[in-house]
Amino acid sequence: MKTNIDYYPHKSEAHRHAKFKTLRSMYGNSNEGWAAEGRFWALNNLIASADNCQLDLTKKRNMGSCADELGMSIEDFSTFISVLSGEDVDLLSEISPGIFTTETVQETYSSVYSERKRAKKKYEDSKKEVNSTTSEEKTDFSEENSETSLENLYKVKGSEVKGMEGNKKEVNEKKKLPTSPLPQTSFANTPNSKTSTSHLGFVKNLFAEHTRIRDPNLTTHVEPILKFFEQIPEHLTEIDINQCILSSFEKLSRDKGVKMDYLLENIQRNVTAKHELVLEKMKEPLLKQAKNDRILQEKQKIEEDKEYKLKKIREYMEFLDKNSELFSAFEKVELVKYFQKGDLIPAGAIIEPKMATVDLI
Repeated sequence: MKTNIDYYPHKSEAHRHAKFKTLRSMYGNSNEGWAAEGRFWALNNLIASADNCQLDLTKKRNMGSCADELGMSIEDFSTFISVLSGEDVDLLSEISPGIFTTETVQETYSSVYSERKRAKKKYEDSKKEVNSTTSEEKTDFSEENSETSLENLYKVKGSEVKGMEGNKKEVNEKKKLPTSPLPQTSFANTPNSKTSTSHLGFVKNLFAEHTRIRDPNLTTHVEPILKFFEQIPEHLTEIDINQCILSSFEKLSRDKGVKMDYLLENIQRNVTAKHELVLEKMKEPLLKQAKNDRILQEKQKIEEDKEYKLKKIREYMEFLDKNSELFSAFEKVELVKYFQKGDLIPAGAIIEPKMATVDLI
């Protein structure tokens, strides 16, 4: 794994930092001062290229090589290192005698190194998975060759078993198997063997089209998926199950193996989501009916309130006509206004007490 970096950040305002101002002033704040800052960045590049981003200056040949890179003599370069690592400038860190680095480079390297370790681990895990899948496929192939079920002797595609009986003798001769009747599979023993055979071909084709497993093992790969057809949730159909399984296979890669636990979990998740969606759709008519009933009830309530209000106003008007002497001229005017507007409450506030008085009499 690579132990240095090709890049590190450089802030645009770095030259205004007090450390660089100090460095330039120590070299006269002239061309030599700016040259010193430029040499620092060149030195920083050398540190970034060194192993673990740590520049080893314990050997004279390393000192000479770096001095040559910076266009300096060994003596001047040694002085330059002392200035950079000194307390006043403090741009260079001596992590151990003769071993130097800088804060910016080390921070960048630490971050990059962590990412490289994660990427390496991910690659190694992926490689182990591929090797494991390859080994599993070899085992599956060996197991399939040892089985004598009809599904392993004949290629099934879609819902048709092409030439099953006609090719039986030929297949037996090629595989040198006994010509005696072959044992029936669990699918042939089911009440709906034709449907089971169709499902078998469907699942095998999915493995061939969406994974690198061209000849899936019956026990390991196929039967766990066929179980989804055995217990189809209420309100779902075989077509729904087919779609859920197909959707899960479409997420796989033809270049990689298959984690059956992950695949089965994904299929189950799709089936559950489909079931919930169907149930929600079934609820829609009921919810719509409930909404319509609520609207109807509200309309009925409005009509009932309106009818009650009209009835009450008629009672008030009859009482006013029969007992007009109980009301002042102002009250009569107000009542007529309320009756016209249909304002039952203020009208009742005036007339109800008088109606109660008459009832008492």
